[in-house]
Amino acid sequence: AVSAITYGTKLSDTQLDATVVQAKLKDDSEKLGTFTYRIGSASGPAAKDAVLGAGEHTLHVTYEPHADDSVAYTSNTETVKITVNKAPLTVKIKQVTGYTYGDPLPMIMPSDLEVETLINGDTAPAIFEPINGGIQPVVAISPASGHTNLVAGTSAKLSFGQLPGAANYTITTSDSTMPIARRELTVKAADTSVTFGNTTDLTLEYANFAPGEDASVLGSPGYATVTAGDISSLSPTTYTIFAQGAYGSNYIVTHVTGVLTVAKAAATITIANSEQVYDGSGKSVTITTDPAGLSSVVTYDGGTALPVDAGTYALQVDVNSDNYSGTATGSLTITAAPVTFTIGSLSHIYDGSAKEATVVSDPAGVAATVTYDGGSDLPINAGSHAVAATPTSGNYSGSSTADLVISKATAAIAVSGNTQVADGNGKSVVATTTPAGLETSVVYSQDGNALARIKAVSSMYPLRGTIRISDNNISDEYEVKKIPSPSEVW
Repeated sequence: AVSAITYGTKLSDTQLDATVVQAKLKDDSEKLGTFTYRIGSASGPAAKDAVLGAGEHTLHVTYEPHADDSVAYTSNTETVKITVNKAPLTVKIKQVTGYTYGDPLPMIMPSDLEVETLINGDTAPAIFEPINGGIQPVVAISPASGHTNLVAGTSAKLSFGQLPGAANYTITTSDSTMPIARRELTVKAADTSVTFGNTTDLTLEYANFAPGEDASVLGSPGYATVTAGDISSLSPTTYTIFAQGAYGSNYIVTHVTGVLTVAKAAATITIANSEQVYDGSGKSVTITTDPAGLSSVVTYDGGTALPVDAGTYALQVDVNSDNYSGTATGSLTITAAPVTFTIGSLSHIYDGSAKEATVVSDPAGVAATVTYDGGSDLPINAGSHAVAATPTSGNYSGSSTADLVISKATAAIAVSGNTQVADGNGKSVVATTTPAGLETSVVYSQDGNALARIKAVSSMYPLRGTIRISDNNISDEYEVKKIPSPSEVW
């Protein structure tokens, strides 16, 4: 029988030590014949230096006598069983470090295990593969003794939920631990805002709780506070909100401050007296606020100067207060003041010079724009001229009208040569005007009456004898007065 060996031992002469029984074949050391060792059968692999897997194997040996003995002896074969025991192997679970409470549990793979005393070039985790006759190990993570859950500050147990197996090894296992660190938790005072005179609740915000947990798992959820005073009495600005008092056995708590913003409260603005009449003084509107008595800044067309002239001004009112804010817009309308004009000096006689009416305003001192027949030129010629007076300034409204009449001046005409003796030749008279140079014309009718005309004459002068003055409107500026000759009778 062949003694058992351990996996990893190479087959050597210690195991391959067959002999022949016949003494004759052993008496000459140079003619001992040969032994051929095979595994399993005569056709199996060579046994020399082979490493057999754990279990029972068959060794096959063939004897060939030396050639000198081959006539007397024939070859022969024999088989024998050999047992290969499993080699010892230690498989350890390495300690897991850096685990924090609430993180996903690590996956510990066979490749993460510490395997000691592998031989024959074997590798892990290949030896645990079922295809190689192994059993895959499974590592279980369980709470520390005395706990039903993973708790920070303790070490979870790492053990084999399924033991590793290998075809050629007897495995000894070793468990380990996984320290659980406290989880960092940020507790922040929530930023919030409130308007002056009001109050609000201060709350906390939590960041980095373990999945499924909230403030209810903490020994103390903490609180937020403002040390500046009662919130409703704080002036508009920003204040620090402090987070305090949060604690949990599984957590390392960091408290972070927040910001309380107190904003100005809204004020209501009422604008009155926004329609006024021009009087030459600056005009302002009346402002009331709710709450009452708040200071305000009023601008007119973007400036603070009070408007004086008639017109419409864009209005903006802004509350000027430490604790309140508000804006209102509107308009201020200054209407033109009424004015009346009395027009005088309306009757004139033509003298060739321009004639001007007098204008007196009520109220006094208001400048007027005066037109004559719709224009600015003063009238000269005789006739009726439409006079209109309107205020020059847009700060006044109103108008007056009248008629300025320039009467015609009186002109004189003297006719000479109005008595002559017929001699067969044409006869003419001479017309002389005062003022001199007025155009005249003489018409001689078939009945022997002569018509002496001054251009634009509108008066008829009856004459005795054979000559008279016509009324054919020759002059616009003069009435005609005939100067008779000594022989005429009027």
